[in-house]
Amino acid sequence: MKRKRSVQHKSPTEYQLSEEHDDGILPDILTISEYAKLDPSAPKFFMEAAKSEQDFRHAMNKDAMKLSRREQALIHGINYLGLTFAFLIGIAGMAFSYFLIIQDKETLGSIFAGVTLLGLAGLFVRAIAPKNRNSK
Repeated sequence: MKRKRSVQHKSPTEYQLSEEHDDGILPDILTISEYAKLDPSAPKFFMEAAKSEQDFRHAMNKDAMKLSRREQALIHGINYLGLTFAFLIGIAGMAFSYFLIIQDKETLGSIFAGVTLLGLAGLFVRAIAPKNRNSK
């Protein structure tokens, strides 16, 4: 991991600070050659360490992607289950309204059907509204 900072004096009152961060696995070639002068097996050690570090990073990335896929599948399953129950509640509400209307309670059956439809529409609007607020 290398960091490089530089300060440029553009004018007596203006400075520009720039910072560079390199998260490379291997050190630069000059550093490796200096280590090779001290220990001839150092470049081989750096290569082996870089390979094991890269394998570790790939494994961690794979695990993170697996967790992300699981989370997305869980959210999809919960959404599908919610839609299924909303559909069943809507059908049951409409069937109960039909039953009330057959029993010569047209006003009560019609009101119950309207409340059922408005409730389902309200659930849908509330489910969509947070997504729209977050996208702004």
